[in-house]
Amino acid sequence: MTDRSHWILVVGYGSIGRRHFRSLQSLGHDDVRLLRTSEPRPGAFESPPGVKVYHCLADALADGPSLVVVANPTSLHADAAAAALKAGANVLLEKPVAGDMKAAQKIVAAQKDSPATVSMAYCFRYHMLYRQLYDAVKGGRLGRVFHAHTWQAGDLPSWHPWEDYHASYAARAELGAFDKFTIDSSRVIAQSAETNLTASISQIFDADIAVETANFIKAQILSSATVASLRITSERRSLVHDLLAAI
Repeated sequence: MTDRSHWILVVGYGSIGRRHFRSLQSLGHDDVRLLRTSEPRPGAFESPPGVKVYHCLADALADGPSLVVVANPTSLHADAAAAALKAGANVLLEKPVAGDMKAAQKIVAAQKDSPATVSMAYCFRYHMLYRQLYDAVKGGRLGRVFHAHTWQAGDLPSWHPWEDYHASYAARAELGAFDKFTIDSSRVIAQSAETNLTASISQIFDADIAVETANFIKAQILSSATVASLRITSERRSLVHDLLAAI
């Protein structure tokens, strides 16, 4: 295994990869490198000047990063994360974990055989309204929790306006499109109440129908292109929070 040096590799430089890159630089990390396996899009997604860019994951891992941020399309997460763990690099994995359960289990197996650690970027766990709900449930202020319901809708054309949403991973089931942050946060809140959790998921994978649905919601109910809400029903009261309004 290559000796670890204190530099960070960001795998993928799309919307979230670019955000990770900028955040790491703002935190004072002066050696952040990129792995890009496709041609950069003109404009905002061109590689920053002066930054070392790899085009092969094996070459990047051979140089010994201490941390690998996996921010490529969901269906590619498992291979990148498992390779990084095998090389001894710590991994920060963007959500969702992987495109299917078999791929997710590949990451788990790689971590068990590695001295490194892997963590998920489920930042919505620390959203202030989720934390308030967590504290209220954990502290017993709501009494016994009977039901929790989360709901999310988004307008794909305005989410990534620089690309055709039909080709975006967010609209393509085979690329692992589904964003599970609402399920994860509901699970954390339910566990704080020591409540059994049963989940069901419904999702529209036809991009045009999904966009029409979101546009109807936006036109009829909302002033924003994206909405996420959480409702908790307990023996004492029912709470509804608009999670994005507080961002």
